[in-house]
Amino acid sequence: MAGSPASLPGSVPGVTTTGSLLPNVRSDRAVVNYLDELAREIYRAAHPGHELPAGQARLYRGYAVLARTVGERVSCANVHDAWVAWAIESMPNHPSLLPLSDLAADVRIKDRRYAEAIRQVVASWADRTVLG
Repeated sequence: MAGSPASLPGSVPGVTTTGSLLPNVRSDRAVVNYLDELAREIYRAAHPGHELPAGQARLYRGYAVLARTVGERVSCANVHDAWVAWAIESMPNHPSLLPLSDLAADVRIKDRRYAEAIRQVVASWADRTVLG
């Protein structure tokens, strides 16, 4: 199924990828794995023209896990939960560290951008994979 978590690289045996979609791609500085690659793509989808800041890598890895496990069915609540898991260490008193349903509508809407970015990247990765 296009866009399903199983169609993302490394999900199931028999999935092959090409080019930079290999699970571990060496750069001159570090190993870039499939979660980091997904994280960067999700960030770029949410923030066109910008690169993922190092300080947000953990957050976007969480979003990458959502891409692989939930796929195009990712919800704003899923995104918010991932954000809370990330934010709780650096911002333990942030007023949005509540379940999404407990937040005001103008705060809840902020998670939509990231859910849409995850869906966009999942669909893109599914189009670039070849099932064996």
